[in-house]
This record gives sequence, C-alpha cells and structure tokens, in this order.
Amino acid sequence: MNTSRMDTVALEALWHDRVMEWIRALQEAKSLRAMGSVLARLLPWRIVGLFQANPVRNEIRSLGVKGYGTYGETDIAFSLDPVDSLVAQCYKEKISIALLTNDDWNINYLGPSSLAVIHELQIEMAIAVPLIHAGNVVGVIYLADRSTGEMSQSALRALTMIAPIVAAMIVRQSLLATLEDENRMLRAARELAEASVFTSDPSTIWPAFRRILISLERISGGTYTVYRNGQWRVDDVFGIMEPYADQLGRDMPNWLNNRAKHLLSTEQFLLWTPIGMHALPPYVEGETEGGRGLMYVIGADEPLAAVNLYCNAFDDFAEHVIPAILHTLGMTLRVVRQRHHLAHLSEHDPLTGALNRHGLEKQMERLLEFPNTSRAVFVIADLDNFKAYNDAHGHQRGDAALKQMTRYISESLREGDLLARLGGDEFVLVFPDSRWDSCLIDRLEKLARHSPLSNLGLHMTMGAVAAPEECSDFGNCYRLADERLYQGKRALKNCIIGPSGL
Repeated sequence: MNTSRMDTVALEALWHDRVMEWIRALQEAKSLRAMGSVLARLLPWRIVGLFQANPVRNEIRSLGVKGYGTYGETDIAFSLDPVDSLVAQCYKEKISIALLTNDDWNINYLGPSSLAVIHELQIEMAIAVPLIHAGNVVGVIYLADRSTGEMSQSALRALTMIAPIVAAMIVRQSLLATLEDENRMLRAARELAEASVFTSDPSTIWPAFRRILISLERISGGTYTVYRNGQWRVDDVFGIMEPYADQLGRDMPNWLNNRAKHLLSTEQFLLWTPIGMHALPPYVEGETEGGRGLMYVIGADEPLAAVNLYCNAFDDFAEHVIPAILHTLGMTLRVVRQRHHLAHLSEHDPLTGALNRHGLEKQMERLLEFPNTSRAVFVIADLDNFKAYNDAHGHQRGDAALKQMTRYISESLREGDLLARLGGDEFVLVFPDSRWDSCLIDRLEKLARHSPLSNLGLHMTMGAVAAPEECSDFGNCYRLADERLYQGKRALKNCIIGPSGL
C-alpha cells in the first residue's frame, strides 16, 4: 500500500472515531437544543450549525450554532422561499452540497445576503448535509471553514455517516417534546379546572394561570394588569421583569390607558412583537435573541385585564399553545366575573348594596364556626317612625333615606365589621372580635346620636346580643336581638337594649 493510500485510510479511521464520539455525546442530550449545543461544540470547524426544518412556517431554524459572529450565536433562521442560502437549497434538493471556491459562491445557489455573510466571515469551504428520516428532510447540518478539497471530502463523508443517526434523534426528540407538551397541557387543563370551576373570586384565577405558563418553560417573565373602577393597576410582576416592578407599575397602566380599548374595539386583543424587534422594555435586562413579547388584552365592551409576557423560545408550541392558554384565561375571567356578579347580587341588597339576609347568614356561619375562639356582638337597628315618613313622603324619599343611612353606617364601621339590611328599615350590624362593654355601647350611642336622619324624626332603636355567650348561630342571635329591639320600641324608642350582666 503506497503512502498516499495509507494516509487516506488513517484519515478515514480518524473520522470514524470522531463520528462515534459525536454519536455517544448526542445520545446523552435530553432535548433538541441540547443536541444542537453538543454538535456545535464537538464538530471541529470554525462555523457549525444544526438546523431543524419547519415547513409550516416555511423556514429552517437553528438548534445550535457557533461561529456566526454578529449574525447570531443562539438562533438563526433561513427562509425556504426564496431559496438563497446553502442550508435552504440542501433542504429543497435533499442532497449534500459542498462549495469550495469563490466561483462556486457566485454560480451556485446563493443570494446577495448569503454572499455577504460568506465574505464577512471569510468562508472558503462550506458543506450542507440533509438529515433525512423516512424519506423526509427533517433538518440540515452545516459547517464552514478555510480548508482544502481533501479536507472537505473527508468532512463530507463524516457528516454523511452521522446524518441518518442525527435525523432519527431529531425525530425522536421532537416526538418526546410533543408528548411532554401534551402532558403539560393535560396537567394545565386539570389545574385550570380545579382553580376555576367552583370559585367566584376573580383574584384566585391568575396565580393558577401563571404557574401553568411558567411550567411550559418558554416564559421568562411578565406582568398581569387588572382594570378596576376605571383604572389600570399592575397586580403581578414575575420572572426577569420582577426587579423592574416599580417602573412597570407606572408604564403598563399608561400604555393600556392609551391602547387597550382601541385594541378591544378592533379585536386586536393579542399582539406579538414583530420578529427582530426588541421584545423587552428598554430598561429590562435579559437575553432577547430568538424571543418574542406578547400582549393580551381581556375584555369585551370594557377591559378586564391584560397579560404581558416575554417568551424566551418562540416555536410552534409557543405560537399556538400560549395564546390558547391566554384565551382560556380570558374566557375563565369573564365567566368568574359573571359568577362573582351573580354571587354579589344573591348576597347583597339591590337598593343599598349592604348584605342581605342570605349574605349575612353566610358571614355569620364563617364568623361563629369556632365558638370557643370566636366572639361577636350582633345588633339589630330599626328606624323609628319610618313607616309614617314613607307614607307621608312617598317611596322615593323613603328609599333615599335608606341609602343615606346605609352610607352613614358603613362609614362609621371599622374594617371587618358587617352591615346588612334585612328588609324595610331594619339593619343588622355585626362587630367581630368584640365584647358588649362600655366602649362598644359608646360607639352605638354616637352612631344613633349623629345619624343624618335624626332631623327627620327617624331615630334608631337597637337590640343587641353577645355571641357565643347568648347565642351560637344566626337564627338564635337574630331572635334574641329582635326581642330586645321590640322591648325598646315598646318602652322608649330611640334607645339601645343589650345584654344585662355581660
């Protein structure tokens, strides 16, 4: 065997050993991105890229690259139409392509943008090998460097050896990723059902959705902004945006005040930042290569909330599943808000907005759930002479007086105290964690003395009981307080009858 032949055999053996090393390393990779990283690190050329085809998006996008300089080190994509790159041409023709000279650049396959990259990176040799599995091209391995023709032929043979194995690994990892994404969606659906099926409190919905979005491993951070009483307010800032909560707390409401209603009216409630545009606010630090920002406004005639997310890996799953989750969030919020509204109506007096009997019973049930540790004072207050006033001045004036009294009592209560209107001119006041003592008696006397309806002759008579000393549930508390109320009505009116000896 001559020396040249021996050198060739030795070179082939060297490449065979390298290929086996690459395969072993790829088998350890747990994801498509990990495969791309491993291959870019191990292949001994200055410029390397592992690309996965996406015919639906009409592009072929990198899983891992090195050596592209300012053109990108994490995420590079080529359009499949028009075909003006070696990677796209390799995909289209399903054949390996090796270009070796400047003449090759000019006459083969390449458009002006690709030629500019080649000249800037000083590439003299480039090879693209299609990754074919079951007759379909699933990707391309690309490498480039300064080299001789012999080197390029050896490299081409090495890549041809590894290509079918890499293609099968890409298909396998894609199937595993799809299966994992479907499992995440099933878990998400279950969690959403558990979070929303019974609740009527809108504030409990977002935390469940945030956990789901983060679990998809494509969201690095975001904000959740709610619309209440005609104002936008940032309720939550998470992930890479959390250090900038104060600034976002000012900026997001301003942005939404200017745009949200217009977006809803034109049904542009979901907006991705354009490809190539900086996806994060300018003061937020974070890697944006390959990422996209997303704004989703929830509402109909009036806004309800808005979600702003930063998606760190924009792929088919992110493009379709994240909006689907946000649409579900929007639908859930609307349903829960409606449920909350109906629950409010069922528990509140439509005239005054105070609790009604049903709402008060529910509150009392929670309040007296643990009689050994819970205590409260339960007071029924009745307006003296209200029937005569209502008959003399009409129901409209009577309703206005009831509303005025409700506002007055509400403003006089502490946080946590309860106020209900059980019908007519009968109000119930509940003072949790209170005893029947001189301090509370003084509060009730001042409440009656300074009533805005006193000058109309509508004074207050009250009957009070202490729980759990005298009663342990709503029914017994109401019965005893009502008896004391009518003791006061029969005796003096404009007085307070409470527990004796307590």
